[in-house]
Amino acid sequence: MWSRAQNGSWKTVGDRILPGTHLCLFYDNDAQRNRMITDLFRAGWDCGEQVAYVTDTRSVAQVYALFNEMNAFEPTLPTSAFKVADAKTAFYPQGRFDPQDQLSAIAEFDTSARQQGYAGVRVSGEMSWSLREVPGAERVLEYEAKITDVLAQHQVTAICQYDLRRFDAQTISEVLKAHPVIIVNGQIMHNPFYTTPQILLQALRRSTACRSLGCLHE
Repeated sequence: MWSRAQNGSWKTVGDRILPGTHLCLFYDNDAQRNRMITDLFRAGWDCGEQVAYVTDTRSVAQVYALFNEMNAFEPTLPTSAFKVADAKTAFYPQGRFDPQDQLSAIAEFDTSARQQGYAGVRVSGEMSWSLREVPGAERVLEYEAKITDVLAQHQVTAICQYDLRRFDAQTISEVLKAHPVIIVNGQIMHNPFYTTPQILLQALRRSTACRSLGCLHE
């Protein structure tokens, strides 16, 4: 299990979250969420990483203001070390969400960051956009399953944010299976319900085929 260090950072082997980790933050309190994301981002900057935040519930300007209020930025932090984008720009710039396009974008972002001299990339995104009628949003679980291997391959750390006040229990149960590491009630831990991408994708394909045939049960 991960625990919080006295300096506010999260500890794992090597006193930090290992690069390439796919985490899911479940929360029902904005203040706690903001504190945890701030701590996780500070840890990324301490490791020389470029950090990106995808916002859905606030404007880009509001996110910058929030992290400034949280004293997240060191005076010496380069402006390029923190990127913020809205959900449409990041997840469905052409008006439709396509998991493969997003996975390619993550790989490209990592390559760009390393070319700029950063040690790696750390990203976090608010997933509430998927609750709207965005074309392709029904493929979010497929994306969550596939991204784990991509993150490990490129050594990108990602924190997906799910607001328990917005998502129903069934969606949370499905999302839970896709993340090897979870953050619940301020604790970072291995996820005992994690299902490997191969098994999860097989289950998704069976479910999709069953729905297309009008099955009542898998």
